[in-house]
Amino acid sequence: MPTLIGRRHFIGGALASSVPRAAKSATPRIKLGVLTDAAGSYADIAGPGSFAAVQLAAADFRAVRPDIPVDVVMGDFQLKPDLAVSIVRSWFDEQGIDAVLDVPSSSAALAISHLVRSKDKVALFSGAITTELTGASCSPNHVHWMYDSYSIASGAAHALLSEGGDKWFFIAADNAMGSALTRDASNRVRDEGGSVLGVVRHPATGASDFSSFILQAQTSGANVLALATAGNELVTLVKQVAEFGLRQSGLKIAAFGAEFPLVATLGSDCDGLYVTYNFYANRNEQSQLFARRLAQSTGKPFCSSLHASAYSAAWHYLKTVASMGPDAAKTSGAGTVARMKAIPTEDPVLGSGEIRTDGRKLNPMFLLKGKARNDVQYPGDLLSVVREIPPEAAFLAISPSCKMESVR
Repeated sequence: MPTLIGRRHFIGGALASSVPRAAKSATPRIKLGVLTDAAGSYADIAGPGSFAAVQLAAADFRAVRPDIPVDVVMGDFQLKPDLAVSIVRSWFDEQGIDAVLDVPSSSAALAISHLVRSKDKVALFSGAITTELTGASCSPNHVHWMYDSYSIASGAAHALLSEGGDKWFFIAADNAMGSALTRDASNRVRDEGGSVLGVVRHPATGASDFSSFILQAQTSGANVLALATAGNELVTLVKQVAEFGLRQSGLKIAAFGAEFPLVATLGSDCDGLYVTYNFYANRNEQSQLFARRLAQSTGKPFCSSLHASAYSAAWHYLKTVASMGPDAAKTSGAGTVARMKAIPTEDPVLGSGEIRTDGRKLNPMFLLKGKARNDVQYPGDLLSVVREIPPEAAFLAISPSCKMESVR
């Protein structure tokens, strides 16, 4: 395991030097609101971890720009879009919040995207996966920071096709997420010369017996089984796939919704499992240090791509505030997002990247594979990188449905 670098180095060098300094003077407070699921089904992959990640970004920013005060608050919207809008409206109208982060719900994110546009504030979506955020619902006031349903499904399909996986069978949740993941991966498989041999759907919640679905996959002739589901259902499904011994027969298993905290709960059952992330803690020393700092802050052993994306988004926003001045940043959310797009993204968590004109944060994706039990060297050493997927192969091109005209 590589030696972890110190926190001073983490916020030093290129990171610290990328934040313009100014003479100390009285400046308005920058206020960030982390809207998350504090105790529900997304609490482990977002929740308090996303809040802690934004707090770490704020602390690192204060270390190099103590003249710009930053506050971070958290709201729990309990995965209810109406409650999400109510909380954010109150933040804007009563608390002076400048930017909203996280939002691990596509329906809530879409609702908030309209609100931040009408209020000329900023939203940095590091939790939602809908491609609509950079499609028909794109806006000059928000950035889609994390991966989306296309990049985790289509990107994985592209990578697995390169690994010889050309015959696909899908077990999908019967909901919008399952449909989107299945659609995007299926289209990519067919576009690149592969075939889809079958799709079966299970109830989105409460499903516990997947044996009939697994048998259909087993007899289909597929060489890739794609699991387009999430949460407890995904854990149960992966365990039952392992019981049937499908991986031992040479079938590749791709789990689109398996964020790392979920993989960790699977233990040896993740052996041979393919997943797609924009962040993996064991990639390098910088990512390991971030994971360790987050664990110290939350008391939880593992971090997710959502946590990493929340840190990255908060850091770039604060760096932009420093470049344009807090007064200007607080004056116009659209103006701040425009400046964010003009500045290359750079942080020790997601590395280098950029923000496209439609608000899509571009960075590589990674196809990873679960390690065999004998290859695991320490706790958390569960995945290895199979290949890096460049942004142009992972993300949709700019959609003609994206219109950036201001509505104010």
